Amino acid sequence: MKVDIKWITRLMLLSLVFVGAMGVSSVTASAQAKPEKKKATSTRKAKNNVSLETARKTALRHVSGTVESEKLETRNGKPVYAFEIKNAKGNTDEVWINARTGRMIRKSKGAAAETQGKMAYTKKKSKR
Repeated sequence: MKVDIKWITRLMLLSLVFVGAMGVSSVTASAQAKPEKKKATSTRKAKNNVSLETARKTALRHVSGTVESEKLETRNGKPVYAFEIKNAKGNTDEVWINARTGRMIRKSKGAAAETQGKMAYTKKKSKR
């Protein structure tokens, strides 16, 4: 049996080209797949599982009063419903509700109540 060296060399060269082409195509396919994953993640983050009405009810459970303003914001990369609620005394409280889970994140006195408190503190301090 006679072995043809040229035939074996051509076969090896052809198989090397085939393997190289497969390697390049797999790298290209994986490079193209990564941006699609990022797009899918960013669309998922934008989805809010809790409606505005449900978030408003949750906020009013934590602070009683009248809702003065409500808006959807992004805080620390998370969607948050922010409510300003005026109570019977006229003070404004701010309540943040997580738009995905419906849980209260933060409850604080509003700017008007904080300003009034600072003014009262300043008046007391100046009387000394």
